[in-house]
Amino acid sequence: MTLAHRFHSERLGKVLAIDASLRENTLHSEASSKVVHLNTPEAAPLITEFPPNTYSGCYQATAEPNGQGDALLVRSTGAAFEHTVDTPVTHETCVDYCINTAPGAPYTNLGIYKGRTCRCGNGFAYDPPIQAADSECNIPAAGNDTQASGGTFLVSVWSIFVSQLSILYAQNCALQT
Repeated sequence: MTLAHRFHSERLGKVLAIDASLRENTLHSEASSKVVHLNTPEAAPLITEFPPNTYSGCYQATAEPNGQGDALLVRSTGAAFEHTVDTPVTHETCVDYCINTAPGAPYTNLGIYKGRTCRCGNGFAYDPPIQAADSECNIPAAGNDTQASGGTFLVSVWSIFVSQLSILYAQNCALQT
């Protein structure tokens, strides 16, 4: 037996020994292909419920005329923010931004795109908007990995609870008098 044959034989023996030990540890192995399958738990679905706000769905985004961002929601210039360490994008930070601090606020809708961009608007920019399956909005929020926050060219959209807007409007009117 040549040195090359002996090396190959020893290596094959080690591979078979590893395969046998894996099977003894209750891992499933297909004998004919020697593929080891591990049972891994599925990830929990991302959260879309955000009471008192209502989840509208997952919608296809379109590029703005400058080719940047998305034009799904009708909004004023600047009614969006990007995720940063100081201002993480979550459902909570996005609704706070859209009803309190966004230019032109308060807005009636919020959308999160690719988990990193919060957008505000008062309706859809085009009618009818193209809805996608909710499961396609599978990118978690950059600031909270349990929250659904859009997908590739997809935006998760919520309607902001009207009562929140009414309270804010009343507070603003009281401050201006």
